[in-house]
Amino acid sequence: MNPETIKQSIRTALGQEPADLIITNSTLVNVFTAELISGSDVAIKGERIAAVGNIKTGAYGPATTLIDAKGAFLLPGFVETHTHIANVFRLHDFVRLALPRGTTTVVTEVTEFGSSMGAPGVKWFLEEARQQPMNILVTAPCFSPPYPEMETTHPFSIDEYAELFAHSRIVGIGEAYWPRIIDPNAKTLELLSLAWEHNLPLQGHSAGARREKLNAFVAAGISSCHEPITADEALERLRLGLYVMIREGSIRQDLAGVAPIKDMISDFRQLSIATDGVTTSRLLHQGHLDVLARKAVTLGFEPLTVVQMLTINAAAAFGFRDLGAIAPHFRADLQIVPNLRDFSPHTVIAGGQIVAEQGQLLPPPSPYQYPEAAYQSLRLSPLTAADFNYPVQGNEVNIRAIRPDQHSMVTHEEIIKLPVENGNIRTIPEESILKYVIINRYGEQRLNRGFLAGTGIYRGAFASTLNWEAYQPTVFGASEAEMSLAFNRLLEIKGGIVIVNGEKILAELPLPIGGICADLPLEEINQREEKIESALETLGSKLDNPFFHYQTLSFTGLPFLRLTDKGLYDVRTGKQLPMIVE
Repeated sequence: MNPETIKQSIRTALGQEPADLIITNSTLVNVFTAELISGSDVAIKGERIAAVGNIKTGAYGPATTLIDAKGAFLLPGFVETHTHIANVFRLHDFVRLALPRGTTTVVTEVTEFGSSMGAPGVKWFLEEARQQPMNILVTAPCFSPPYPEMETTHPFSIDEYAELFAHSRIVGIGEAYWPRIIDPNAKTLELLSLAWEHNLPLQGHSAGARREKLNAFVAAGISSCHEPITADEALERLRLGLYVMIREGSIRQDLAGVAPIKDMISDFRQLSIATDGVTTSRLLHQGHLDVLARKAVTLGFEPLTVVQMLTINAAAAFGFRDLGAIAPHFRADLQIVPNLRDFSPHTVIAGGQIVAEQGQLLPPPSPYQYPEAAYQSLRLSPLTAADFNYPVQGNEVNIRAIRPDQHSMVTHEEIIKLPVENGNIRTIPEESILKYVIINRYGEQRLNRGFLAGTGIYRGAFASTLNWEAYQPTVFGASEAEMSLAFNRLLEIKGGIVIVNGEKILAELPLPIGGICADLPLEEINQREEKIESALETLGSKLDNPFFHYQTLSFTGLPFLRLTDKGLYDVRTGKQLPMIVE
C-alpha cells in the first residue's frame, strides 16, 4: 500500500472520506473468533476493507455503492492453496466459472509451463494471471520432473529462479518430492537456501514418508503437504508443524478419509482444503471450492471451521497477512451466501469490486494473447511407420512391458515373450500388448521404445503431449502405421491429444500453447474430452478415469516402472532397465 492509499483507508474508517462500497445488515462470519455477528456493516475503500461494525455517517457518500445483505452471511472469499490450472483450459475461463462460486484467491503450480516452455513460459503465465479479476498467485516449479536424471525438460538455472522469486505473484516453491529433499545434491541445497532468503514457503509432496524420513523432509524447510489420505497421516504431519491441505479434487478425493481428524484435534489452524486440480466437467457441472465446503459440512465438520479452513487457515499457509478475513486493512475479497450449508454466493466481491452476481461474472475477462513463441514449442519432424519399428535379431524375444493398474495410477513390470518378424518386434493387439514410444522434444529428437500391456486397447493408436511432468510426446498403438498417423497429426495441431483407428482420426484435443494448453472455450474442451474418453473405450480401454490415467503413464513421481525419453526406469531404485530381457 502506498502512503495515499493508507491515508484514504484511515480517513474512511474515521468517516472523513466516503467509502467506495458499503455492505449493510449482514451476518458477518468472523474467522478470528469463530463468531456469527448479526447486523454487521463493512466499508470498503479501493481494494481494502476500511471499517467493520458501525460505519461512520461520513463514510456514506453520493457515489458510495450500497449492498443490503438482508441478514445473509458475509464471509471472506475462499482461498485455494494447491492446484494445477496451468494446463488444458485458459485462465479467463477458469475465472469465469470459479470466481462466481466464491473463490477469490488461487495459488497454483506452473510446472506445466515451466517444463514445456521454461522460464519464458512461466513469465507468460504470470502476465495472464495479472490480467484476471481473480487474485491468482503462483508457486515456482520445484524439481520438476521429480527425477531429472531420468528424463528431460527445460532446465531452470539458479539465476532464473532468483529472477522468478523476485516477482510479486510468486508466493512459494511448488511441491517438492521428499526423496529429492532428504538426499539433496548441491543444486537442491542451493535452491532451498535461495527460497529461504526470499522468505518463500516450500510446498511438499510427502506421500510415503514417515518417522525419520518425514522429520528430515520437514527439517529441510518444507512447510505444507497435500498428500495425507488418512487422519493418522494428517495428524503425523500436523504434529510436526506442517500445514495440511486436505485434497478433494477431480483426480483424488481424500476428504472423507481424512475427516476423522476433526475428532482428534482441537486446533484447526494448520488445516485447509485444496483441489490439487479440477477438470472442465467439475467446473461446469459442480463448482470449485464451494463443492469442498459442502462436502466438509456433510462429513461433520462445523460450518465455521469449514469457512476458516478455506479462508484464514489457507491464507496462513503462505503467510498472507491481508487475505482470508473480514477486517480493516484486509483485501476486500468477500462473498454473500444465504446459508452455511451449500455455500452458493449471490454476490462476490474481489479486490473491492463487485465481480459476480447470481452465479454470473460481471463482466467476463478478456483472453490473454500468448506470443507466437508459445505456439512453436514442438519443434519435431514427422515420423514414418518404419520409425516405429523395433529392430532386433532372432524369431522371438522376451521384453519388459509396463502394465498400468486399472484402478490406480501405479504401474507394474511384466515380462512377455513376443514374436519377431523381418527383424521387427511385433505387437499382439488382441492381447492388448502395444508398442509405446516417447520422443524427446527438448533438444535432439530421439525415440525411446517400450511396451504397454493390460490397458484393454486392442486397436488404433494414441498420441499426446499432455504427460506429467516432462510433457514429452508419447505414442502407443497396435500398429506402426497408426502410431505414425497419430504422431504426425499431433505435430499438425502443435500438441495435445490424438486418437486414431485405422486411417481415421476418432478424437483430438489441440493444445497448441506449449503443447499443454488449448485456445478453445472451456465448454468445447469439455466436449472434446468426452469424445476422447469415448474413443478410448472404442479402442478397448479398461482403465479408470482414462483422460487422466493416460497422462500419468510416464510420470516418475509414481511407482513403479516408467518409460521416459532417456529409457525405462524402476522409480523405486532409480535404475535404468533394458527393454529386452536376456
